[in-house]
Amino acid sequence: MTTGIFISYRRSDSKSDARSICQRLEKSFGKRKIFIDVDSIRPGENFQTVLKSDLEKCNSMVVVIGPRWLELLKSFDRVESKKNLDYARLEVASALERKLPIFPVLVDGATMPEPKDLPDDLKPLAYRQAFSVRHDSFPRDMWELEQELRRFVSTRSIWKVVAISGILVILLCAIYYYLWRPPLTSAETYSKIGNYACFGGAEYPDSWRDEAASCVTYGCNFGKMPQDVCLALGARKESKIVIHGVPGTSRANECWLQNSCKDLREYGEFMLFQM
Repeated sequence: MTTGIFISYRRSDSKSDARSICQRLEKSFGKRKIFIDVDSIRPGENFQTVLKSDLEKCNSMVVVIGPRWLELLKSFDRVESKKNLDYARLEVASALERKLPIFPVLVDGATMPEPKDLPDDLKPLAYRQAFSVRHDSFPRDMWELEQELRRFVSTRSIWKVVAISGILVILLCAIYYYLWRPPLTSAETYSKIGNYACFGGAEYPDSWRDEAASCVTYGCNFGKMPQDVCLALGARKESKIVIHGVPGTSRANECWLQNSCKDLREYGEFMLFQM
């Protein structure tokens, strides 16, 4: 079984939110590990067959629940026609039957359905821990969801074939980096800039993933440590930017490294240091 994430949603309920969630997960986990009906099913293919195949490739599911999710579920139950199959229900029921980790994601102010309002095959969904993803805190809400998904889905993409030209470019860059770039040896390399945090578009060497607790669009989180230790780690790794959690806040002593960030914003719980 491939490790992937299946996104279940209702088009009449949460189409736009599901697309935004999908795009965010693709950036974090890779496009090949995210399955959503719009992208996974090609014109002319059998809808039921492809859905079954995609579900078998996944080991976790995100169920996007909007304000009309339960209403639409009940409306399908009232339609006595085999031509009106509720594919969203079939997806979730199949995942529950296979005992996959399921993450309900509440959007647009939706709330979790009560067990009494669900059919028997969906009742276990009501007991899953839900995540609220809101427009005004989308990056932070998605970051929390991604941390849970990382327990089941690797963020690494494994390439079986690498072009020779690509290898040569990497070797030339490595030679330049180690022979001509002056070494950084001290935390004193950095200047304090102010209270900022990275909200997206961070870039960093892929090699950091082996040591960091997690690497996401905000940078690589190396865990909690004192400021001087964090700066020393940044110098050792020659990180252009170090962002350290301000003591006394909810993000106290978190050590984040990145070489660049496309979305730096003022944020009182972090202090930014730059080379």
